[in-house]
Amino acid sequence: MSSSMRAVLVNPPSNCVNDDRVEPPLGLLYIAANLREMSYRNVSICDMSGVKSESEIKKKIRNVQGADVYGISCLCTNYLYAKEIIRHIKSTNRMSYVVIGGPNPSGTPEFTYNDSGADAVVVGEGEDIFKDCIDSFVDGSRLTGIQNGVGRTDIDSY
Repeated sequence: MSSSMRAVLVNPPSNCVNDDRVEPPLGLLYIAANLREMSYRNVSICDMSGVKSESEIKKKIRNVQGADVYGISCLCTNYLYAKEIIRHIKSTNRMSYVVIGGPNPSGTPEFTYNDSGADAVVVGEGEDIFKDCIDSFVDGSRLTGIQNGVGRTDIDSY
């Protein structure tokens, strides 16, 4: 395990919701807690909820840097911002490893993988599979493509 590895979990803004601050990024909080429990201590969360002005959003996006691994939570209402964040991350550090998950990628994993620019897409619950993604980054193997977490992955069958 690399003690110098740094991970940032990002909750993009959503300007389609009246007040997205009323829902804290619980998925990212669970993932961060799980990683810390598994001895990954250098994990932080960048919560952009509540940011409304385009200039402030652009400033926050520019400040998302300096990590080795990024986990981005994504809803339908913030997918375009998630893509912009990924584009920024990859333009400033091509060696970074970006994983996207959440309701939107879980519902459209192939589209998200082909369109977002992320290295991997997590479908379902991300606590365990995101740790696997980080482990793969640390050991140099880098999981890519669509990664299935715990839970129902074929939502069309229900």
